[in-house]
Amino acid sequence: MLREILKFIFKVDLRAVRSGKVKYKRIYSILTVNFLWFLFLSLSVAFSESQDTSFKSFALDFVLIILSLEFFLIFLSVLTEFETLIINQTEIELFSFLPINSNSYKIAKFLNFLFYILLLSSSFNIAPGLVLFFFSSLVYGLSWGRGILIFISYLITSFLFAISISNIVILFIFLMRLGSKDLNRFILPFQILVVFLTFFVYQVLNRYLLSSTSTINLFDKFVGDTFFSHTPPVIFSKIFAFFSGIDGSFKVFETLLALFISILLAFLNISFMGIKNLLDMLEQKYKRKKTRKFIPALFKISKSVLFKNEIEVAFYGLIYAYLKRDRSVRIKILTAFTISVAIAIYILTFNEIDNPIVKPTSRANVIMLLTLIFTASVGVTTFINHRDFKASWIYNFIERDQLKMSMNALEKVLWFHTLFPLIVIFCFVYLILVSEIEIILTHLLITVLFVKIFSNITMLISNAPPFSKPIDKISSSEKIYANLLTLPFTILAIMLEKWFYSFFRGNLYPNIFWFIMLLFIVERFLNKKVKDSFKWKTIEEL
Repeated sequence: MLREILKFIFKVDLRAVRSGKVKYKRIYSILTVNFLWFLFLSLSVAFSESQDTSFKSFALDFVLIILSLEFFLIFLSVLTEFETLIINQTEIELFSFLPINSNSYKIAKFLNFLFYILLLSSSFNIAPGLVLFFFSSLVYGLSWGRGILIFISYLITSFLFAISISNIVILFIFLMRLGSKDLNRFILPFQILVVFLTFFVYQVLNRYLLSSTSTINLFDKFVGDTFFSHTPPVIFSKIFAFFSGIDGSFKVFETLLALFISILLAFLNISFMGIKNLLDMLEQKYKRKKTRKFIPALFKISKSVLFKNEIEVAFYGLIYAYLKRDRSVRIKILTAFTISVAIAIYILTFNEIDNPIVKPTSRANVIMLLTLIFTASVGVTTFINHRDFKASWIYNFIERDQLKMSMNALEKVLWFHTLFPLIVIFCFVYLILVSEIEIILTHLLITVLFVKIFSNITMLISNAPPFSKPIDKISSSEKIYANLLTLPFTILAIMLEKWFYSFFRGNLYPNIFWFIMLLFIVERFLNKKVKDSFKWKTIEEL
């Protein structure tokens, strides 16, 4: 019975909005993109950590960095999917007419949630596991059998890490009595908190981890501190060392205790689910509406500056509301965002970041450009293919020459809630490590223009066949092809930056001015083409 309930819930979560059919393509596309991103990130970490180190130091440092970077992803994934754990009134009425035990239904919903976390964890961790396997065998000369053992040990450890972190977050939500509506308001503004948290993490890393010029003892510095030795990444790095046999000094008791706590958290969350559902229903019924006068006044002032008219404001609100409601959209956007934040933190741990004007092909600059361009690609392809899912009737009340306002609103949602916070993060990263304001601001201006040009090109491609089809009819391979366009464009942007920054070194300031103006003109021209193509496509759909 429990297995059948679990299969039913799983199919309900995968059903399409329009046809109601089960769609597995969304899983394939998300898992593939996550795998490619973590393969790129894992190789970058591995090449930087494997220089003149023993395999033990390399493996422990590598696992510690990857698990630390995954923390943001798991945390926000739990917040995004938490509503799947809440038993709503419709479900209560459904199983009241069926021979289903309420406890069985709660366990099935919790297992469905854990299955989702395991799917995400596999997409995050298969690539690092493969990197560990090949580096252990090809770089450090270990046997293939030992490499396979290390690969399996890492996968088991990463799965336990993902489940434990998700259970901790769920338990925190239960204890804080956060309702589903509170979380929906919380998820996207949380990005602002992530920005400040990034710099806090940098200060911690700078003080406790990077006191020497070498990163060989990264794990030892973590373990040596009384606070960091009890953090989940360090604990599960010890578990990995115990499973793989890399270091036999870690005690069996610590490993068994961590596993016992993970299992205990799962049972606590299942027992809290009934109480949480009751609290949610009581809050819905008796919670008073709080009057907020400051936020509407602030929005009224800002919209007069940022938006052209009320139609654009209405479209902005429609797209933003849809972003908060549709889980598949939130997963894609938040995954791209949190991976970018993790990469920004990783850049902060580099021993040396070169001036982007002097060395535009540096590893930090390439990673920053690729991150921003990839996030823009994910945002554009996700939004533009979901725009006709809901509220398409609104186009019937708008004149045809005003349809382009919806594209303006879509672009503002993409920049205000995803790209702009990332640019702020990378701006402070460079200011902290380079400390030359004029150069950094010029570099970020060029980067913003490149990203805007690429987002316009991606929108044009998304408006053309075969990418112009509704999201249900686009294959996983086509979605992946659209995201792979980031690689050649990043290479082109790096080459243009290298050529452009030669003007700075030669003090050719007129050339600098005309190059920036050329980029601005190209961006405006492509933006106009995007709005024209979107207007034509929407009229044809009506």
